[in-house]
Amino acid sequence: MSRKIASSLVVSGLMCLATYAALFIAPDERTMHDAQRIFYFHVPSWVAMFVAFFLSVFGNIAYLTIRSQRSDWLGVAGAEVGVVCCTIGLITDPLWGKRAWGIWWTWDRTARYASTRVDTRRYAFLLTHHLSGIHLVSFAPCEGYQVPALKLC
Repeated sequence: MSRKIASSLVVSGLMCLATYAALFIAPDERTMHDAQRIFYFHVPSWVAMFVAFFLSVFGNIAYLTIRSQRSDWLGVAGAEVGVVCCTIGLITDPLWGKRAWGIWWTWDRTARYASTRVDTRRYAFLLTHHLSGIHLVSFAPCEGYQVPALKLC
């Protein structure tokens, strides 16, 4: 068995064990009861989203400066993981909000929630264009300038 397959099996097993422990072994919280268990997925998904989007920005800046294919892969992989984790966070947010506030959503946090949705759509847009072969930035000289332009590959 190769090292990559063995490490994937170990990580998958640990994730299943952690999910089981979060849902069935963890003690019940006093005020929110079972809704508190959502935090075992909600908070780590936001942390993973921030790390993934940071890696995406770092990879894309590195790609624009050194034009390395590895940097491009890092930027795309970070954006993919970030979009998935952000979607999980956006779904689980109103689930515990219903239990905590009695409604699915409270409007005092609208700006943060709306900006997160916009950012997620922006990353998803960039991913679909990158994966379809449309690069949104090219550095073709145009009469002495370096003008970003839409470039189809």
